[in-house]
Amino acid sequence: MPRNLNFWSIVTSRLFVVVAIIAFGLIGVGVVKGIMRYTELYGEITKLENDITALQSKNQNLNRLIGYLSTNEFKERVARLQLNMQKPGEHVVAIPGINGGDSQISATAVDTSQTQITERNWKKWLKYFFP
Repeated sequence: MPRNLNFWSIVTSRLFVVVAIIAFGLIGVGVVKGIMRYTELYGEITKLENDITALQSKNQNLNRLIGYLSTNEFKERVARLQLNMQKPGEHVVAIPGINGGDSQISATAVDTSQTQITERNWKKWLKYFFP
């Protein structure tokens, strides 16, 4: 019986209560820091996953662009614009550049069978004489 009494006297002493409160406080601080670290890491993981998704989308767009740049259609377009080449049955029309005036002329290949009028002729003449 003296041991049980001695145990309860130690448990109910002021020193033990103070030490227990400090120990529970330190444990609580550790738990709160752990929770804060967890939420911080979770936010960082979410941000990185969003970055991965954005980069995968950008990668797909770049792969599509690479695919287009390697097609014959693109090569033909570059040849027409930069080398002033044309297909049989097409006529090359020289149009004065907007910024350079008459000194800078850009050549554009026009397919005579598929020419489309986008603006009225009288509006073009007005723009020509009154820029």
